[in-house]
Amino acid sequence: MSETHFKVGQEVEVTTQEEGFRGSWYVADVLRISMRRKKMFIEYHTLMDEKNVKKKLKEDVDFWRVRPQPPPLVETNRGFKVNDEVDVFDNDG
Repeated sequence: MSETHFKVGQEVEVTTQEEGFRGSWYVADVLRISMRRKKMFIEYHTLMDEKNVKKKLKEDVDFWRVRPQPPPLVETNRGFKVNDEVDVFDNDG
């Protein structure tokens, strides 16, 4: 049987394959986990439902689209160099 290290209530990051959003990650909460279907039902923190823009978007996502939140930031004086790989939070994702 498949397993996941995620738990209901956990804050995670979720990616999408939608055109224009590929490679973006969005913060969400895990609401339900289906081991049989290998999916999680999640609620995004910053993406809103198209049908009701006052409600946060909720959807089923495949396990492979979910990753844990990154560790807390550690302040450093180290600058970036050309070609350094970075992870950036921009436009809600």
